[in-house]
Amino acid sequence: MKMQNLDEQQHQNNQETEEKIPHIFLFMWDMYGLEYCQDVTAVEKRNMMAALKGQRLERPINLNAMMLRARFNSQRNYEIYTMTVEQGIKETDVVAWFESNPQEAVDQIRARGRRLFGDFKRAEPVIK
Repeated sequence: MKMQNLDEQQHQNNQETEEKIPHIFLFMWDMYGLEYCQDVTAVEKRNMMAALKGQRLERPINLNAMMLRARFNSQRNYEIYTMTVEQGIKETDVVAWFESNPQEAVDQIRARGRRLFGDFKRAEPVIK
């Protein structure tokens, strides 16, 4: 019984620590919308814990495959970015943000994130 309480307490402490640490997200979108959103920090943490427990690791993010896809489908205007987000923001929050207001999400990521792929050029407004 004491072991279970210790595990629960450790799990709660891990969640509190995770909420305090900013997370790095990897985004990939094209002209049709968000295609990929992953909390890279969470994946690395889960893999580290799985390795320590001797469990199977998650498949790592294959950034090269993402870049290849973007390069060979240039007609879709892919963009790939990373961005550090505030503590407590989860993947579901970001996906919901993209679904509710995709242009605002893209503009914020372009302004605050780090571009890994894409040649976005701001166009002049059509209506002035």
